[in-house]
Amino acid sequence: MKTSKKKPLERKVLRHEIKKIIADAIVNGDLAPGDRIIETKIARELEVSQAPVREAIRELEQMGLVETQPYKGSFVRLIRGQEFSEAYKLRSLLEGYAARITAENINEDLLKKFKKLVEEMYRCAEEEERFEFIESDVAFHELIIKSTESDLFFRVWSLVNMIYLPFLTFAKSTMSLGELVLQHERILDAFVKKDPEAACKAVQMHIEGLGEIFTHKLT
Repeated sequence: MKTSKKKPLERKVLRHEIKKIIADAIVNGDLAPGDRIIETKIARELEVSQAPVREAIRELEQMGLVETQPYKGSFVRLIRGQEFSEAYKLRSLLEGYAARITAENINEDLLKKFKKLVEEMYRCAEEEERFEFIESDVAFHELIIKSTESDLFFRVWSLVNMIYLPFLTFAKSTMSLGELVLQHERILDAFVKKDPEAACKAVQMHIEGLGEIFTHKLT
């Protein structure tokens, strides 16, 4: 993992910052699927103790980006193309349906939340902050689902969504962050117009487009 150019982190660094550095390395391709993540090496390069590194790796494992094998260590997760293809198809159906409900029932408070996330995406795109951009992307799609106000629907979506999907997709995507923001802008525009059909179409085109790119890259 390329961390030699980074300034040493303070001893009290939050595990979130270490998690971001490791996730950035995965997204940028510095760490490839199957690569081992060596806890002691990262701690030495960042000049921190192993405890926050261990916690960061554990959180990445919960996200699905990393897998730990007994007596062998932690590795960047290997992904199968079929797994992603199926996940994106299901995401498209679920989020398309959720977008319809959101567009039909949206209010000003909810619109402000969507607008704020899109504004944050624009900022991240301009400053090339990929990790923060992906976090805003995840929050945007999660808000669509939560707007249905259905706990069951959210649980089903959470299982299908697999939080690591956006991170690994962005690593493979040929689209710029600016292009991805525009896709979210189209979804937002449909919400502003309270157009269920347009909202569904915009969401599904966005998800299916990313799914096709990723699946193609894996084959």
